Amino acid sequence: MNLINKYKNLIIQIIKFGIIGLINTVIDFFIYISLTRNCEFFTKYYIIAHISSFFVANMFSFIMNKNLTFQSDNQNIIKKYLSFVSVTIISLLISGACLVVSVHYFGISDILGKILGTILGMIWNFIMYKQKVFKKNKLDKN
Repeated sequence: MNLINKYKNLIIQIIKFGIIGLINTVIDFFIYISLTRNCEFFTKYYIIAHISSFFVANMFSFIMNKNLTFQSDNQNIIKKYLSFVSVTIISLLISGACLVVSVHYFGISDILGKILGTILGMIWNFIMYKQKVFKKNKLDKN
């Protein structure tokens, strides 16, 4: 029981992050599938569709995680957003690499490659958002 109380806030953050991440993933995949399955250009250049869908979904993610998961204030919002984007770009590289490797080297469906990349990217994002982007200063800690 004491262990649960000790990690209660972290567990709540992970649950919120997971729910927001699920919604973010639905947005990302909806845009990606809409582009790649309905437009010949994006079917051929699926990595452009991946980048586009990724960034649209991550605008939602920034707003929701800032306000709900990490309950960050509006101070230094530009700095937080730039930090968020830098973490997100690394996540984009992780998920993009999974997508390309899956399709070109393993002959796996682009959707399965995108799922794998999304999972690895979400792990990276949670750790970095918590430790770097939305880190509370010592005065904010309860």
